[in-house]
Amino acid sequence: MRKNTLLLVGSVVLLASPATAANFTGPRIEARGGWDRTTIDLSYDDGVDSISGSDHKDGFNVGAELGYDALIGSNVVAGVYAGAEYASTKSCSEVFGNDELCLKLGRNFTVGGRLGAKVSPMAMIYVKGGYSNGQLKATYTDLADPTLNDSEHSNRGGMHFGAGAEIAVGSFTNVRAEYVRTEYNGYHNADSDIDAKLDGHRDQALVGFGLRF
Repeated sequence: MRKNTLLLVGSVVLLASPATAANFTGPRIEARGGWDRTTIDLSYDDGVDSISGSDHKDGFNVGAELGYDALIGSNVVAGVYAGAEYASTKSCSEVFGNDELCLKLGRNFTVGGRLGAKVSPMAMIYVKGGYSNGQLKATYTDLADPTLNDSEHSNRGGMHFGAGAEIAVGSFTNVRAEYVRTEYNGYHNADSDIDAKLDGHRDQALVGFGLRF
């Protein structure tokens, strides 16, 4: 009887032990994806014509992130991360007729840090921020004269910030959802004839599935 009682108590203690809770620490890897919106603000003035406006395009985003987290105290988690992602966001329009100019997002690299707080043994909320480097690709296609076809790309740095929640679904797996805003450095060309400004930012709503080691 005493042995059975000891086994029963031991089983209950093990099941209820904090060891079954997530510690949100150590190295991690994650696959992620979701909604992506890029907004571009443009102003142009050549002394004769003046144009200004803003437009946005929606698309899908997929990527991956590597990181490392450490527990500070009993409930605070601090970490660093690096990631790479790609988006389907694309916009095409006619320029002179019988041609097409397309702008498409290329790769986006991120590095940064995050600070979180455990709100339960299996859940954490966090804020994040860091540096981003994104690529914008431009492709011009002349349907009448292919020799005029051309393509260029430009890399722009910027800063991102966001917030999210992470939930452990096993000893080594987790899911999370987050919102991220990226402000890219603008482009400004000013000379005696033309004053042009181009600014862009990015909004993302992402979900991810990760593994801890």
